[in-house]
This record gives sequence, C-alpha cells and structure tokens, in this order.
Amino acid sequence: MAPKLSLLLPVACLILFVVHVEARPAPDAFGDSDNGFYSLFVFGDSFADTGNLPKRHLSEQSREWYYPYGRDRGNNRPTGRFSNAMQLHEFHGSTSSPPQQTSFQLPAMAPKLSLLLPVACLILFVVHVEARPAPDAFGDSDNGFYSLFVFGDSFADTGNLPKRHLSEQSREWYYPYGRDRGNNRPTGRFSNAMVQSDLIAQMLGRHEAPPTYRRVDNYVHPHGMNFAAGGSGVFKLPSGAPTLDKQVDHFRDLVQDGTITRRNLRNSIALVAVSGNDYSRLANVTDIGKMIKFVDEVTSEIAKQVHRLRNNGASKILVNNLHPVGCTPWVTRPGNYSGCSSTGNMGADLHGSNLEQKLSHLDYVFHVDLKTAFSNIVNPDQGSKHDVSKQFKHKMQPCCESFDPNGYCGQKGDDGKDMFSVCSNPDKYFYWDDVHPTEAGWKAVMQQLEDPIKKFLGIN
Repeated sequence: MAPKLSLLLPVACLILFVVHVEARPAPDAFGDSDNGFYSLFVFGDSFADTGNLPKRHLSEQSREWYYPYGRDRGNNRPTGRFSNAMQLHEFHGSTSSPPQQTSFQLPAMAPKLSLLLPVACLILFVVHVEARPAPDAFGDSDNGFYSLFVFGDSFADTGNLPKRHLSEQSREWYYPYGRDRGNNRPTGRFSNAMVQSDLIAQMLGRHEAPPTYRRVDNYVHPHGMNFAAGGSGVFKLPSGAPTLDKQVDHFRDLVQDGTITRRNLRNSIALVAVSGNDYSRLANVTDIGKMIKFVDEVTSEIAKQVHRLRNNGASKILVNNLHPVGCTPWVTRPGNYSGCSSTGNMGADLHGSNLEQKLSHLDYVFHVDLKTAFSNIVNPDQGSKHDVSKQFKHKMQPCCESFDPNGYCGQKGDDGKDMFSVCSNPDKYFYWDDVHPTEAGWKAVMQQLEDPIKKFLGIN
C-alpha cells in the first residue's frame, strides 16, 4: 500500500493541521461557554469511518464488519472500523467518535492536537516508509505483491475436495496425510506436509498457498485463491473432480462479478499444475497413433485454458510439464522400485514437447520443468553433477506404502486396522505415496526451479 500512503501522508497531515487550527479556541472562549464543548463532524474514508458502510456478506468491501476487525475493542466485536479498535480521530480522551451522520460534544482538544499533529504525521511517515517494498521486490502493482491463482490437480490442491468417508479419493483428509505439518493434522494436501503450490507461494514471500476456492464465500484473499482439485484432469474423470476448464470457469466468474478485483489481477500469477490423470485412459491402449493423438488433445486443452486465463486477466502463467511418470512408485512397485519404465517416461517427453510447441511463443508463460527436476533426483544421468539426488536414500519407494498393490496410503480394513506402513523419516524419501512427493521431495524439486521462476517473474 506504499503508493497510496504516498498520497495519504500529506493529506492526513493537512487534515490534522486544519482541525488543529480550527479547534484552537479564541482567548477566553471557554470562559463564556455554557459547557465548553465542541461538536466534531468527520469526513473522509476508512481512516475515519466508524461504521457508515452497511454490513453485507464478507468481502473486501465489507470486511470491517467481520473478525478480526474490532477484536481489541471493549466488547471484542467488529464495529465497522478498519482497525483492531479505535481510529485516528478518536484519540482525544473520549471513549468513541461521534455517531454516524451526526455530531458528538467533544471537550476542547486544541492542546492535545498540538501534541498529536507532529506525532501523527511522524507515525504516518514511518508507516509509509516501512510499507514500501524494496525496489523491484514484488513488481509494480498497487498492492506491492503478486496474487497467486492455482489450477490443476493433487500436485497443487490444498484442500478443495470435500472431506468424506475414507476412500482413495478422500485419503488426503486422513492420517497419515499432513502428519508432518505444524499441527500434525491432515489439511487436504496429498503429502505429509506442503505441496508445490505452497512452495511457489513461499517464493513470493508467503507462508503457504492462498486459500482454497471451496472454503471462501464471496471473498478473494489478497494473496489469491487455489482452485486446484486432486484427481482432476483436462477431461472428465471418474473421480468427479472439477476439470481444468471448470476451474477456469470459476475464476472467470469471480473476475466478471468483481469478486476478483483489478488490484488482484494487476500483478497476478497463475499456476497450472496438470500431472497426467487423463492418461489413465491409455492404460490398455497399445495403438501408438491413438496415444499420440490423445496427448495432442490433452496438451491442446491445457493451452486453451492458458489462453483463457490470460484473457481473464492473469498477468503471468506458470505451466508444469509432465513429471517422469515411469519413475513413480505405482509404476515401479512391480520391479521392487529398482528402475523406471521407459514407456512411461517417453509419454512424459511427448507431452512436454507438445505442450512447449503450443506455448513457447507466449512471453507471459513459463514452463515449469518438473520432468528434469524430478529426473535429477529419481533417475539422474550417469555422471550427473546434481548432488540433490544424494539427499534421498529412497528415490522410488514411497514413505507411505499400502499392503495391497492396488490399495492406497491411509487405507483401513473392515476391522479398522491400518492396511499400510509409513516410514519414520520422510525426509529420506522422495515420494510420499504412490505418486506424490514428500515435502522434502517437493523442496528439492522447487529449489532447482526457484531461480528461473523468480527471474521470469522479476523477483530478486
């Protein structure tokens, strides 16, 4: 908010100065007054508003009526003030400001304003200086940072799927998922802790990915929104998760109704994390021509949605290519996790080359090369100089492994007993379950990609 404070600083000081001058009594003014009181009339914006705006559904325009606004006031309830308690003009010795659209008898305040004027201006100046980001730290947006909008599947989902009875589709809401996160509880992430979208957000100075679409009603956090849903693809799948097209529809609708504002979009980033769920349809397909055709259809649909995101206001777009599917535990388990499937990895290569061909000419798109970053860890070339692979003792075997080859991490039997084993030190495992990395795995991947991503975004 530094640019707005640049305008606000002189205005606020001028207002205080005018009130200071106007409030100073003439000699003996109070001696002849019946009660020695002034009436105060307040004009302006959120620096002085104490409840003139109506209370509506939670949004950026009505947030002053919702927690945590007003949390430190006497009754610990929001009062329509844009603060945790009182506003600037209320610091005069009285307990409140005048009622909205009327007046309040105020004791003579000239002596206190004489002290308040330089202090208030100094406070505004300090806030102005502290609020300004380092040059080029986050771009040139009005709000001084990027908003992140996330689309895709379980590589980026942070809780969009509803919590239901334990199943393969809802396992992310049950132990052991989330066991290594701060509160040791599942959060809807397909990992032991953080996932890719969290680490992208950390590159932008955040603690974690923005709030999920499922949990937010008519409000978009300044940090953005996460639309990704585990099990989704570009086409409809048995999981029932919203397709990439449907996720972009949600984004478009929020843009068109003004919930996602121009400020949110001015320096916005979109992450498109499509990890290959659509290719489950090729499990029993042997016709190479049909495979190539389907890969083209999948990548064409991703490219279409990238264009839609841009047309609806996304400034820059990060697009994952396909990780080496042939090295995932669900593929390598039959061989005791001893080697990757060349067929699966050829499919990932074909997907990546098709996608790059469709998007490489767009200067607002960056290809997030998961294929190389994953391969440097789980299947490094001989003589590779990437020491990151040495971090993981177990490169293909997952930390959480189901007893049944067709089962899933977190599965329980009819008797309620666990049908899986889970490791004691997930930092030594690249994969958490049959396809998703551990938090340590994701960090090792994104550390390789952080510099080129930041360079593309213009972040130092």
